[in-house]
Amino acid sequence: MDAHQLDQLTIPIPCPDCGGKIDRSFEWIKDNKKHWCPTCHVNIDLDAEGTRRAVAGIEHSLKEVQRAVLEFQLSIKD
Repeated sequence: MDAHQLDQLTIPIPCPDCGGKIDRSFEWIKDNKKHWCPTCHVNIDLDAEGTRRAVAGIEHSLKEVQRAVLEFQLSIKD
């Protein structure tokens, strides 16, 4: 799994107002600062400190998964 595939993983964005969810790619979430709920039209701030910290944590975890997959693939070749 490469970085592009990891960026294409879909993550549901929950609306804090109505609880509705819309799926967006991880890449989209990283590149956008705002999102409008399609159900109730509330503005969802994706640039808030907690959100950015969570995105950074997901990105770190995805890189760890990618590293583990590579190590696994290399171990099979031995």
